[in-house]
Amino acid sequence: MAHIDPIVKLAGLALAHAAWIVSELPEGEVFVPFAFAVGAEGRQLVNFEAPTQEEAVRGGKQWLAEHAHEYDGCAFARDGRVLEDGVYVDVLVVEALATQSSEALVFAQRYRPPSAGGFRLLGRPEVIIDGVIVRGDEATDHADALDAGARSHPGVGERWPAWRGP
Repeated sequence: MAHIDPIVKLAGLALAHAAWIVSELPEGEVFVPFAFAVGAEGRQLVNFEAPTQEEAVRGGKQWLAEHAHEYDGCAFARDGRVLEDGVYVDVLVVEALATQSSEALVFAQRYRPPSAGGFRLLGRPEVIIDGVIVRGDEATDHADALDAGARSHPGVGERWPAWRGP
């Protein structure tokens, strides 16, 4: 991929930031969903604290619906779980929105929490565009751009390859 889409790079930064938080989250603590929003004022971080995780995610989604149009792009990160073959798997989910695009980009990165033998990213992220899981070269291109964005995070860049593994 010769050109890295700025919104995918922003999603990569958000994924790296979320991974950093989860990698150091004390057992029993809950991940606070957040968004990076980029506009004329630069990049800002917006946290969505609430009494429950569900309320925090709902608050983040509501904020995006009401405010994303005010920015060039937003990336909303949250922690979650998906059921695969009868087993719950932890995932970091990043929704990326660009004001100049109607395309909804979602990245779902499986991970192993620190309490299960050390933090580790598991496999490549799922790439979902407009609700459809993308496969093949398009998924690889988006995942590579996401990875480049993650490696550019100033606090995570050096840790990313170790978390990602071979």
